[in-house]
Amino acid sequence: RRQRQMCIRDRSYYRENFQPSPTLETPHAILCLPLVLADTDDEARYLATSSQQRVLSLLYGKPLYLPPPVKDMDAIWDHASRRQVENFLALSVVGSPSTVALKLESLVQQFDVDELMFTNDIYDRDKRIHALELLRQ
Repeated sequence: RRQRQMCIRDRSYYRENFQPSPTLETPHAILCLPLVLADTDDEARYLATSSQQRVLSLLYGKPLYLPPPVKDMDAIWDHASRRQVENFLALSVVGSPSTVALKLESLVQQFDVDELMFTNDIYDRDKRIHALELLRQ
């Protein structure tokens, strides 16, 4: 919730205080989001465990390599670290094409942005490429 409030506040400040320039006459807001897109919601949630592990490593000051996904994050994190990771990834978009489409429509309306940009932390290269192909559709 806090991230959403901060994004809305920052976007409002940007639009209200925008100064035109020779390269940009009007404000143009971009929202960058973590995206994990797969054929099914279950597969996407599984693939998203790589991002969750990476954030967990960040919280504990460990190397930030992208680990392979795991079936059970509860074997890795405790309740407190789970909450921290979920807060960190609160704006993540994870799911199947239909789930992701609904979430993206909602985020565009909620944040009043002109463009979306994504990070795509999927461990398996072929699945990462497939996610981008699904996004393109």
